[in-house]
Amino acid sequence: MPKLSDSQVKALHSKNKKNFSKVNPGETIYFRQAGQVVLIGDGHDPGVVDLVEKSNPRKLGHIKLIRAAKGKDKGEVQVSGASGRREFEVEFELIMEGATMTHTQWQVGRPG
Repeated sequence: MPKLSDSQVKALHSKNKKNFSKVNPGETIYFRQAGQVVLIGDGHDPGVVDLVEKSNPRKLGHIKLIRAAKGKDKGEVQVSGASGRREFEVEFELIMEGATMTHTQWQVGRPG
């Protein structure tokens, strides 16, 4: 798993949040994952991307927004290709700032 500085971690959380906020219901965005490090979409620090790309194991997957979270409605996503559900959920909860999503269509393994 890549070792990142505190500033790199803050930057990737911010970029993940920004990238995911642009996804509309029915759309899909890709992610890269190495252990607990999840990079959603493009525009991340090239050094961090390089660390993730050189990691073994490294996963590439997709997040499809089924229904956006609004108010008390938690929303719904379909995740495919993640290497570990808990590691991915930790990052997802951070970028959603408490508006957790239900993973009713969770798929661990190859993206579909």
